[in-house]
Amino acid sequence: MKSLSLATLFIFASILLVSGQDFEGSIKYKMSYSNLPKEMKDMMPEEVPESVLKIKGSKTKMEVSMMGFNNVTIFDGDAKTNTTYMDGMGQKIKSTIPIEDEEKIEIKLVEGETKRIAGYLCNKAIIKQADTPDLEVFYAKDLKSETLMSLNPAFKDLKGLPLEYQINEQGMTIMVSASEVIKESLDNSEFDPPAGDYKEAPKMPGF
Repeated sequence: MKSLSLATLFIFASILLVSGQDFEGSIKYKMSYSNLPKEMKDMMPEEVPESVLKIKGSKTKMEVSMMGFNNVTIFDGDAKTNTTYMDGMGQKIKSTIPIEDEEKIEIKLVEGETKRIAGYLCNKAIIKQADTPDLEVFYAKDLKSETLMSLNPAFKDLKGLPLEYQINEQGMTIMVSASEVIKESLDNSEFDPPAGDYKEAPKMPGF
């Protein structure tokens, strides 16, 4: 369960990190899953979880609502910080961490395999990272990304914004796929912290 949760978090974080400056607007993603063990399936919500990614310049914001929790993650490419605001079970907690270079990630571009997602023709790539299951990614070359790619050079060969991620682990499959891409001008206030009194998360031992 822990491994699966970390893998899902990696999917969302990766989507944010490779988003970029050229595209401005919103992208809606839906999560689906299959072949889950019964005990895990019973824990999943009946409705398909949806997330919204907003991109403007060097900032992105991902909003996710799932199982009674509302999470907002704001990446600031200028300050090189990632702040997560979690609202659930009567608590509001925020956590800010610096964006640092990740361990080396190998990207294999798959020639000749394409798929149309949310109206965009996407090419396939496979992302490999130590101690993490491989990710199958479909990215749109028509949606360029520059600013936040520079924060994670391992993604520089992707050459487009990922619109779908799929991870397979121990026979289970989790997929995050774009359902709608909206090109629009966003106000800077979209990237303000959510309203409310958020308390700083306690630091983990060793930090």
